[in-house]
Amino acid sequence: PILEGLRLLAESSTLQDHSSKQDRLQLLTTAVSLFQKLRIPYMEMDATIRCAQTLWDGKDSTNQSRAIQFAESACKLAAQHRFALPNPASYEELLSMSAARGAIGVAHYLGTEHEGNSGPPSAAPVSASAPVSGTAFAMTPDGVRAITTGEYTALRKNLQPTSLNVIVQGSKVEILHRNNRYGGELKRVIIPLLRKLLGNPGEVVPGPTLVEEVWGSVEYDQKARTRLKVAISRLRTLLGSDGKALKTHPGKGPNRAHKTGYSFDKEFDFLWIESSEV
Repeated sequence: PILEGLRLLAESSTLQDHSSKQDRLQLLTTAVSLFQKLRIPYMEMDATIRCAQTLWDGKDSTNQSRAIQFAESACKLAAQHRFALPNPASYEELLSMSAARGAIGVAHYLGTEHEGNSGPPSAAPVSASAPVSGTAFAMTPDGVRAITTGEYTALRKNLQPTSLNVIVQGSKVEILHRNNRYGGELKRVIIPLLRKLLGNPGEVVPGPTLVEEVWGSVEYDQKARTRLKVAISRLRTLLGSDGKALKTHPGKGPNRAHKTGYSFDKEFDFLWIESSEV
């Protein structure tokens, strides 16, 4: 099986022209699945970032969105196992643009120089007075930027009560909004849903993309669509009067259920601050 995975990578490297993109992507995604089953994270990471680069062309918005998802997965593997991406210069544009579009895992990877852990937050709420160390990031409607731990602490102490504030500190998470405080009970669904939507302010995120972000690679059937609608409704309830900023964009034409998407208004004010360590 290992040799088969290496053969897939080698064969994909021979397909470089644009017309062979789908064939190359098919070989690489097969390699990703194979290395995942074999539990060889470095090779899984390598194949995953190659998938991202294959899709990245900076023009096609659908391919660009999928490329960012692959880049996020690769960087999370790199952070989890303390790997460095192979040939990082080859992915410079892809990674920088992914971070700017709200890919927190990519931003962590770039900012920590391949150290730290960008896994999902656990159920414990964060204490507002807890000290913080390590690299931190802030995401606003203007994009994602690395911040110092001092800036992280200052931002956390001066949160705007009328804004949506998401605080992730190591394995802990908390949401503060209009004098309401929510903890780790939101970790499984609301946090990844918010991460994807806030990372693309003003842009419509398709339903299948949100389902994959929250529940993984599952079929986008009626059950999945219902779960997503319930999650969106729950998020709107959490936001109260600000829930109107979360729009539904019904799909049109054939297969319209798969084309339905969601977005936050560009003007929706939020602050997401995250530190990789406590």
